[in-house]
Amino acid sequence: MNMADGMSDQVKAKVVGLGGAGCNIVNEMQNEVISFSDKFLVNYSVINTDIASLDRVGVESKFLLGQSCHRGLSAGGDAERGKRIAENDRDKLSQLFEEQDLVFLVAGLGGGTGSGAGSVVAEIAAASNAMVIAFAILPFSIEGEVRYKQADAAVRELRNHCDAVITLPNDLLLQQIDKNATVSEAFRLSNEWIMRAINSLVRTLSLTGLINLDFGTLQSTFCYRGGKTLFGIAEGHGEDYVKEALRGLTLCPLLQLPDSTKKADSLLVNIIGGKDLTLFQVNDILKSVTETYSSKANVNVGAVIDPEKEQYLEICIIGTTNVLGKKPISRQKNTSTTSASHTTPHAGSPSQAQLPTNEEQSNFSFLLKEDDRGLFEKTERNLFNGEDLDIPSYIRRGIKISF
Repeated sequence: MNMADGMSDQVKAKVVGLGGAGCNIVNEMQNEVISFSDKFLVNYSVINTDIASLDRVGVESKFLLGQSCHRGLSAGGDAERGKRIAENDRDKLSQLFEEQDLVFLVAGLGGGTGSGAGSVVAEIAAASNAMVIAFAILPFSIEGEVRYKQADAAVRELRNHCDAVITLPNDLLLQQIDKNATVSEAFRLSNEWIMRAINSLVRTLSLTGLINLDFGTLQSTFCYRGGKTLFGIAEGHGEDYVKEALRGLTLCPLLQLPDSTKKADSLLVNIIGGKDLTLFQVNDILKSVTETYSSKANVNVGAVIDPEKEQYLEICIIGTTNVLGKKPISRQKNTSTTSASHTTPHAGSPSQAQLPTNEEQSNFSFLLKEDDRGLFEKTERNLFNGEDLDIPSYIRRGIKISF
């Protein structure tokens, strides 16, 4: 507890599996024991209409939808039925999300429970003032037109209530595995993408590094609902680890989806590197990422050092585009969690009274000013269409890199 104001400074996060696929994935995530810092209080829950499916998972917090009216007999692949069952349990579902700051909703779409109940669960979670990030696994094309249409409609509904919806099509993921892979290995691939995404976000938000992010920054990045989400993650190892990670990001299958945005209005960049990662390398990474994936001047960056690694880099980007022109979300503060103004400074860091103003924090101190050409000062300007190409594009365009 923060003794100054009596509120906890932990971010309360809940990972929720919905439907058969979602329950199985969250059950495996819990067994993997993802390492969260003490800044995050994380718990797991699973929700389903099928009591037999719930009995097979080892997650302690289980919720059977429609217990009184449907008796645990599943939604039978009918999305409308799944939605009606969830609507009847609104009051009970709302108790799952009380005082939660962040909800990761994991669901397989195309069937009855994930497709039908997904938007209801997301709406209830958002109504509790939680930030909601959904991972939606799309069916194989061979599963038929009915499941495909149910999944497509469910994604559109999820976007209305979630801060971000990350889609993972099984068809696309199937292209990433060996033809001799077993069925369990194939389905595990989507699990790994989801676990990597959650782990990367949480590590960047909770660890002290070169450039620190907090939960408030994450909220400000996703200030519109209803838009399309951009998401990608890649790693680099060895002598050319920076180039390898950037190349891997370009080839990331989740950035090739036809229904995702190609450039984000609001972008969050997570960088996790080894102890040999330098600020100049971070600068080069940001230059490449912002040129490729950012369409406007709203980029938030976190850079964390893993002291146990060398010649290693992980880049995770997540952003949204306000395609519907909606107004920003008005979030009420969760009284269980301190706001940014109440965050306790890290040990060894300056007190809040000594911190620079917001204006002073708007750009990295190590970046070049537009008139300062650094190492290129004594060379001729490399001009193209009136712009000096020796100056990073996000400086020329006035993109504000916040931290």
